[in-house]
Amino acid sequence: MEEWRLEHVKYCNTCKNYRFPNPINHDMNRPCPECGGTWTDLLIPYYEYSIIDKATNENKDEIKRVIKLKREDPVQYELLMNTFRQKVRDQEQTDSMVKCPNCGSTQVQLVAKKWSILTGFFTNKVNRVCVNCKTKF
Repeated sequence: MEEWRLEHVKYCNTCKNYRFPNPINHDMNRPCPECGGTWTDLLIPYYEYSIIDKATNENKDEIKRVIKLKREDPVQYELLMNTFRQKVRDQEQTDSMVKCPNCGSTQVQLVAKKWSILTGFFTNKVNRVCVNCKTKF
């Protein structure tokens, strides 16, 4: 894992901004550009924050609740993070599945084309056909 992803996310209590590490700018000690305030370390590495962000659908109130949980009950936090990690894995797997452009179903079947209209010869190509609505794509 890249080093910058292990750096902690910081929070400005004055203007409520988050500061995230990035691969280009590693200097996390500069003051807040909005208000000039100092950053509070949330003690959450960026890679964990990105999992929380995806699992909660970017719900800021839910993210704050999880951050508070890390400080108050680390064991409960780890259990919740395991659930979030699985949820994000499932989301990524679902997003990578082939879906029917007509109805959105993931039940797609590959059907071989018998021959090409242009050449009249047999072909190796396949059509994807939705099992739900029978659309070819």
